[in-house]
This record gives sequence, C-alpha cells and structure tokens, in this order.
Amino acid sequence: MGINYIIRENFTQMNIKKNINLAALFMIMGILISSCGSDDPKPSSLIITKVTPFDVGNNFDASDIFVRTALSEAIGSPFKIFIAKATSSSEATFKNLSGLSSESYTIAEASSLRFDTKLQANQLDTDGNAIEQSVDYQIFILNEEEGVLSLPSDIVSPRDVGILSGKYRGTWDDNIYTSFGITAVISGSGNTFSGPFYYSNGLPDFTSCCGTADDGRIIVKIDGESITEFIYNQDLPTFMGGCPGLYDGTGSLKDAITLLVNFSGEDCEGPHTGGRIELERIE
Repeated sequence: MGINYIIRENFTQMNIKKNINLAALFMIMGILISSCGSDDPKPSSLIITKVTPFDVGNNFDASDIFVRTALSEAIGSPFKIFIAKATSSSEATFKNLSGLSSESYTIAEASSLRFDTKLQANQLDTDGNAIEQSVDYQIFILNEEEGVLSLPSDIVSPRDVGILSGKYRGTWDDNIYTSFGITAVISGSGNTFSGPFYYSNGLPDFTSCCGTADDGRIIVKIDGESITEFIYNQDLPTFMGGCPGLYDGTGSLKDAITLLVNFSGEDCEGPHTGGRIELERIE
C-alpha cells in the first residue's frame, strides 16, 4: 500500500509539472504567433532601400509628384504608393494604409530594381484630402503581399516652380571625353531654364574643375518632352591659360527628372563632336 501510494503520488506530481510546462509552451507559441500577425512589417530598409519624391509639375494635384523607388531585390507583386502629410506620417502604419481605399494610392509595378512612378492626378492623401500647394508631404511605399512598408521619404512640398528646377548630376561624352562627371543647378519658369554648370569629375558635386565659382552656364529650352535648344557657354579661365567654349544641341526629357542632350561645340582643345549629355535630377 505505501509503495503504491508513493508511485501514484509521483505520477500525479509529474502530470502536474507536465501540464504546467505544456501551458507555458502554448503561451509562448501564442505570443509568437500573435507577434507574427501584428502591425509590424518586414524590415523595409533591407528591401525598399530608397524612396525619393520630386515636385515636377504645376497641375496643382497629385500628378505634380514623381517618385523614384530603389529596391534591393526583385519583387513581382504590385506596390501601393501613398502620400501623407508630414504631420500625419506617424499614423502611416502597415495596418492603417492597408485599410485605405483606392483613391488614396497609386499602383506601381517594379520591372527592375529601380522604378519610377507619377502619382495619379486624383489621388488623395492618407487623411482623405486633395493634395495642396506648399504643404509638407512624405511618401510611403507598401507591398501587402510581401508585408513590406517603406520608411518615410524625405519631405516634398508641391509649389508653383519651374518643372525642371533642381540639382542635377550626370555624364558628358564626346570624341575627347568618356563618362566625364558633371553637375548643374537649373532654375527657371515656363519653357526656359538656366544655371551654373560644373565639370565635377572626381570632385564633390557642384564643384568647379578649375578653382572658380563654376565652369560656365547652360540654357535649356523645352517644348513638352523635347529639348528644343541647349546652349553651354564654357568659362574656364585657369585651364590651359584660359579656355572659353561654346556648345549647342537638342534633346529630350527621358522622364520627368532626366535630360538627354546631343551636342557639338569647340574650345581650346579643339572640336567636340558626337557629344551626349545625360543629367539626372537628384534634388
């Protein structure tokens, strides 16, 4: 009797401990499952590496905003692009954005690791309001299938400014130079734009090659997506004892932020033929 009682008591205690351990295990599993289904998306900075918005129009609606998105890996499912007032950006969570209607986002497909999107004109912000001028906004990129939400973009504030106005980086190619680094600052209104130009190859952006304030000025005239006139008045007083030059050409707008120019000209180094300039807006 005593031995049987002891055996039964030990089994009872073992079962109690087993039940407690199982209960603890189920509790831990529940917490893990709950956290997996929470509002937290995957680490977006590992997939959506950069979101850059630009003000490229004067239509006074969401179509003024052009968004360039960079990815670290190819994703075949569509993205939703939202625009939120900077004052409301803390509410732009995965859960909140997923619940918004189609009026609040533009759909985009990523055909490569970098894709460009112009927001649809009638898109509303995440508060359900039309896009306003001189209001600070931030862009959010959402992919529901992948469970990814981007970090907020830099501020973009639509204003009535020249559509090409901004800072540009690019390359110069001709019969003398290949992939030579250049930068420019362009401003203006209507169809005519101008600004300082820099031979900044191997130097910080917007730095003259030759120790002066800039390396001359460019003039760009556009008609729709065509560059009808491009003029560069080169001014290099310290290069080869002084090296003025004049270049002209025409071209096109590859997209809302990229200029392509075919040019020719002449300076102290002789004729420059078969020239091609590509300038991409960075700010």
